[in-house]
Amino acid sequence: MNIKRSVTLLLVGLLAISSVAGPAAAQQVAQTNQINPEASAAQNPYIAVDTTISTFDRSTMQPGEVEDNSGDIVELNATIDSSDDVDDLGDGTVNQYHFIASDIQFADSDAFPHAESNVSAVNNESKWTTDESSTAGSMTVADSSTASGVEALEVSTSGQSSSDVAVASFSDVSITSDAEKRYLQSILDVNSRDSETTVEIRAVDADDDYVGLNVTNSGEGIVTQEQIGELSVSGSGDGTMSEIQRIEIVISDGNADLDISALNADKSSPWTLGDERVENTDGDGLETETITSHGGGEIMIHDLGTMGVEFEDATINDLTAPMNFRSSDLGSDRTNVTFSESPNYPSFEQKQTARYRLLLPDYYDISYSNAELRQESNIPESR
Repeated sequence: MNIKRSVTLLLVGLLAISSVAGPAAAQQVAQTNQINPEASAAQNPYIAVDTTISTFDRSTMQPGEVEDNSGDIVELNATIDSSDDVDDLGDGTVNQYHFIASDIQFADSDAFPHAESNVSAVNNESKWTTDESSTAGSMTVADSSTASGVEALEVSTSGQSSSDVAVASFSDVSITSDAEKRYLQSILDVNSRDSETTVEIRAVDADDDYVGLNVTNSGEGIVTQEQIGELSVSGSGDGTMSEIQRIEIVISDGNADLDISALNADKSSPWTLGDERVENTDGDGLETETITSHGGGEIMIHDLGTMGVEFEDATINDLTAPMNFRSSDLGSDRTNVTFSESPNYPSFEQKQTARYRLLLPDYYDISYSNAELRQESNIPESR
């Protein structure tokens, strides 16, 4: 459950202090109204919560920042929960940044074909044509969106069954050099697909040879990209791919509904979505894998800085990270520490009472889920 409101917790901690080590320390803390969070006996209650920033602009923001309700970028009074322990894989702290690939707005997503001004394969549905000559159904190409500010091309069919084939074509492209070195790339949501339906994204040359990417999964944030020279050539031409003259989206043997948020066929390097830490082959530590393809759902990486240059100024919608809102990060205005006599603890000279006001900030651009109040201390229960 997401929490979209302010949460304030007033916590009271009690600690009995012995006469051996207590008086001097007690006097010092009482004067400063602070507790040394590095001390082994220090209480440090905190709220552990998955924190989602609805719009994270990498060109103006750093991890742990959010746009407040006045439009200013502010730093959250929290720490990102991260771990280097292989045993913590799967709990969201080893790879602490989570996002959906199709929820990213980046300049290269809709720039293809780069050589044509004011033409975008993603943003100009009117530039696409459909061929329904081999289907009893129909195909539609329309404008769409996968997230706030993320344009997409919707391609869908209806009324298709086995052996039916519908094709959407984009012909405002002409790549005549180094075609084999280019990457055929797409990021998309497969909103629905019949169980036997085949979806293929093709790069086609002038004599109808083509290479294709088969999209075999359903769901959000599917990333497919391969170098054209590494793909098998099909079609009716000379059997080689020396140029690219059109892009096709082919849906056959049933129906599907796609939202394509990024499409390209002229880059000579893949999009890099970041590095994910995984268990090494020995099973006793971590190693990194660079994400260039993804079957859908959340991508989880350990450092936003490992994303490729094409994402340097990207806007990531709904970026989620585990955060700890700790009492040790609070200012003196939200912490109150007092010392008093401890008649109920005859072995101890004084009693410490610490009051903390923990807050989950209430901004329009932030939401929370899986919130837990936690306390870690090595003080025996008797104290």
